Amino acid sequence: MSSVVAIYRDERFSPNSVKNDRSILDAVLRKLHRHDVVAISEQQLNEQHRAALYLSMGRLPRTINLLKQFEHQNQAIVLNNAKALESFSRSHIHCVMQENGIAMPPKRVQEAIG
Repeated sequence: MSSVVAIYRDERFSPNSVKNDRSILDAVLRKLHRHDVVAISEQQLNEQHRAALYLSMGRLPRTINLLKQFEHQNQAIVLNNAKALESFSRSHIHCVMQENGIAMPPKRVQEAIG
């Protein structure tokens, strides 16, 4: 078991910021050099990755589901945990904005920009 599993965000979620996203997690990992760290992509993450701490930049639904499992079954610490990641989804943000009467651009505009 690794003491830390770091999960890089899938590139489709950072079309203009792939290098920046990677640099952020890499900078954190340099500070953890004394720990047993495994850094993987979201596609590589599976049930076999066991750790005391997960550092996740992931957004894929599969990643979020696995993080939920790790939190509950392994009682692991997950930074950017599943609940937080779900809260960042565009659909969730859109619902919260609507519930609070905050105007949103038309869906076609949102899809075009991002």
